[in-house]
Amino acid sequence: MNGCNPLYLTIAIVGLLGACAQLGGKEGGGENLPNRGINQYDSVGTLTLSSSSASPGDYSEPTALLIDSKVYLYVLADTGNNQGSIMLFISEDNGLSFSSGSEVAAAPDTVPGQLKTPCVSCLGQQCILAATMGEFGAIYLADGPPQGPFLWRSNPIVEATEDYETGGIRSPSVIVEEDAIKLYYAARSGEDSAYSIVGGEVTGGAFERWGPVL
Repeated sequence: MNGCNPLYLTIAIVGLLGACAQLGGKEGGGENLPNRGINQYDSVGTLTLSSSSASPGDYSEPTALLIDSKVYLYVLADTGNNQGSIMLFISEDNGLSFSSGSEVAAAPDTVPGQLKTPCVSCLGQQCILAATMGEFGAIYLADGPPQGPFLWRSNPIVEATEDYETGGIRSPSVIVEEDAIKLYYAARSGEDSAYSIVGGEVTGGAFERWGPVL
């Protein structure tokens, strides 16, 4: 830490009350409720993230992994240069508090536009970070271990080339397998169009697009 103040995030658990779903109390009340048997959730309290380079309000778009009983929390940090970076925080107490943050991936200077919507998936110590960059959200991949750093591949793996993508691409989700990488993302044909979910697979460094799956 470089003397920066920690960021405190308070997570409030909000109950959703509806005509067909209610939670019983801890004492087992609500015997005839339709969701009988669901346990009541207790508030986890205050989460503490400590960072050497970001201040309160800088974090967004979290994505998390559970590896060897540790929570790896990757967040998008606003670096103030309209590019952004990915910070990693690690928790050893079931996600209640986190270590000092470290930057594991910065937006490359050669790519215009802000780094957005990161997603991380691992197979053992082999991890893939997927994120969008550029005006229409081309998807870039980076390789590294869970603790980083991640090294960006030189070219985007997905660009908006299909009619159903010309309105933009966002929110990639990645699955790492032994010999392939599955990739899903949201795409739309225009600014006023609804998003669809597109799927595909990366094998041998090339992306095979399956087209919209949802």
